[in-house]
Amino acid sequence: MKNKAEIPFIVRVNSADVGGWKKIDDRYVSGDLEVSVTLEEYGFVTRQRTTVKNNGGTPVLLSGVSSSLIRTERGDIFVDRNRWQAEGQWNRFTPEQCGLVPASCHPWERETFVIDSVGSWSTGVFYPLTMISDGKHTYFMEIEGAHNWRFTHAVTRGNEESIWTLEGTAAHEENGGWTYLLAPGESYTTEPAVYGRVDGGFEEAAQVLVRYKRETSLTRFDNGIVPVVFNDYMNCLWGVPSDKKLIPLIDAAAEAGCEYFCIDAGWHKNAGGRLGAAGDWIVANERFGEKGLQGIFDHMKEKGLVPGVWFEFDTVNPDAGCISELGEDCLLERYGKPIPRYFFNFRNERVRAFLMSRIDELYNMGVRYIKNDYNQTTGIGCDNGGVSPAEGLILNYKAFSAFIDDAIEKHPGLVIENCGSGACRADHGTLKHFYLQSTSDQEYYYNYPSIITGSAPQYAPEKAGIWSYPYPVRYDEREDDIDVPAFRERFADGEETIFNMVNGLCGALYQSGRLDLMDEKNMALVKEGISAFKRMRADMSCAVPMLPTGTALIGQKGIISYGLLREGGKKAYLAIWRVGDDREEAEIDLKKYGFTKANPWYPSSTDCTLDGGILKVRLPKEYSARMVILE
Repeated sequence: MKNKAEIPFIVRVNSADVGGWKKIDDRYVSGDLEVSVTLEEYGFVTRQRTTVKNNGGTPVLLSGVSSSLIRTERGDIFVDRNRWQAEGQWNRFTPEQCGLVPASCHPWERETFVIDSVGSWSTGVFYPLTMISDGKHTYFMEIEGAHNWRFTHAVTRGNEESIWTLEGTAAHEENGGWTYLLAPGESYTTEPAVYGRVDGGFEEAAQVLVRYKRETSLTRFDNGIVPVVFNDYMNCLWGVPSDKKLIPLIDAAAEAGCEYFCIDAGWHKNAGGRLGAAGDWIVANERFGEKGLQGIFDHMKEKGLVPGVWFEFDTVNPDAGCISELGEDCLLERYGKPIPRYFFNFRNERVRAFLMSRIDELYNMGVRYIKNDYNQTTGIGCDNGGVSPAEGLILNYKAFSAFIDDAIEKHPGLVIENCGSGACRADHGTLKHFYLQSTSDQEYYYNYPSIITGSAPQYAPEKAGIWSYPYPVRYDEREDDIDVPAFRERFADGEETIFNMVNGLCGALYQSGRLDLMDEKNMALVKEGISAFKRMRADMSCAVPMLPTGTALIGQKGIISYGLLREGGKKAYLAIWRVGDDREEAEIDLKKYGFTKANPWYPSSTDCTLDGGILKVRLPKEYSARMVILE
């Protein structure tokens, strides 16, 4: 692998390459503007920020400042189309497919291929990571933060050579209308970009990115031991909890071996509708029996479970009473009006104090887990602060991140999960403040393997929350019109449960599904899966992704695999899925990894062999899964 310090870089200010400016020591100067670059080295990853200072006597309008701009080589471009319920969908394009081809006889033609995101759903269209690979080595660049961002792949053809570059920025007029009026003596520092180059391809780049993200995370479970969390939303209660529904679920989750129990949407008072009066966060005790919600939490603790709830810190319904109580400037505005769906202004001290008081109340009730959701985007940004909307969004993001840090510091033992309609706000700049990240809201478990493989560069495995929901209840069945005998007939052979549990073993296990309706056989398979997770989670917290069959796309049929390769390369846990494929025996080439033994991991009945570097695993149904341990 090549150290990233050797990668030539420049920056761009107001469309001018700083590389052409006068260099003084480690600064670049042009007129009244001075540019400096801060580099932080993390193994094979460099983290870069650009600072622009106005040394003149008059304001200067900034219309764009690159976080980093690096020289690369010609190669195929990898882009992650990261939309809701279809996260981690990596596509590979040739330069020709991206339009990076000669189209003019001009001696200094510049062709570009741009991907970007506008709004606070930083990963709601694309994930802010791109790669360029020529087959021998791979360049990568990532932008950090829940705000507008932009990548520009470019080739400039000079008289003698073609110059290939990759630029990343969160500060660009053409992306969300970012501008900044730099006052005399003032400095502006960009949001960070990370970049590097590795020998190899996508898998090798994913591994160094995971190491970087693990090292720079601000939150980590003690000794890397990730808890088993049961959440009652996905394919389960769907935001309509009650004491009658929860008590059997709590008992079943405890029996299965879960350690936390999170009540999702529906624990608070509402004004009609599934999300209710988001923003007031007043407990709806009437839904939970004689002892109210506190009684439910007490029952969890009696069963050895840690209580948790769903929350949305950022958003507030227009009819919430807290808006008038908090007063002026409590909401993000654009053009003088609140941005629909109303968003709290985290630069407002009253807002932060109000939300912290709600966390205090829940904490005093025994809550030690909060799933923070984020179900809408602001658009280009906000006017709060008197800056351009795009810069206003950056400032609010920084204030929000500080609020999360403060909440965790104030409440010992409190775990906060990041969710955003699945993974629509899942950039590393945000995630590093949280303990866990939801990888998707995907309801159909046959689609999950593609999300798991595609999320490999995004998250350290121990932070990547993956749903397992055997005995799944459809959204339109949430009012209890469930045919239990039909459930038991459908899942009688246990293969659907095994498929779900294999999914969940590939990251932080988010258990769900109607465990309270399960027959003995399927409950035994859930227990075995949770036990397997507990035995492997210490290894998971020091593992990097392994992609013997590459990444997959939703709807793709065939044999799919994903592994957790322990640092040092002497042990790995490998999931293998048969997705709509005719083959009852999967064959996977593992020669490059050097393993000599394969044994069943989950379920214990797994039929597998490893001979000459070729792994063979029996998968009995068209849709089935197994996990093996490699040594």
